[in-house]
Amino acid sequence: LATQMMPGIVLMIPIYRAFIQLGLVGGLHGLIVANFVFSIPVATWMLKSIFDSIPEEIEEAARLDGCSRLGVLFRVTLPIALPGVIATGVFAFIAAWNEDIFARLIINRSTDWVGSMGIASFFGELSTPWPEVMAAAIIFALPPMVLFLAFQRYFVEGLGGATKG
Repeated sequence: LATQMMPGIVLMIPIYRAFIQLGLVGGLHGLIVANFVFSIPVATWMLKSIFDSIPEEIEEAARLDGCSRLGVLFRVTLPIALPGVIATGVFAFIAAWNEDIFARLIINRSTDWVGSMGIASFFGELSTPWPEVMAAAIIFALPPMVLFLAFQRYFVEGLGGATKG
């Protein structure tokens, strides 16, 4: 979680060196790994607080009724924590969708550019085609907006559970 407190620019050189050694520079695989590395600690922290907010008495009651540990997880705990799990997924998706620093660091072919890099490529030295930039920005913003609107109810409920404790 300490990496979330640092600006991404501070971690660029160590990440670049590590990704070169792992052969992850140059394509989308490296960007996927970088997004996972930065999303997993925050997602784990959010999910821990969500699962900690579920009373143990509910799980104990399910075990007394004959549920196995796996049955308690899938039949009791996950349905209660579903809003938080969805909120965590939406949060991680939006964080990865908006990420630009590591995309610029890791991806070096224009065929692999992500949306933020494509929009930035519109800006020229002498002129900027603002109508095209705005159209691209709206298209780029649609998937996270649709995702948020589809899961808005879960997102609000899930974040409320993540702050308990």
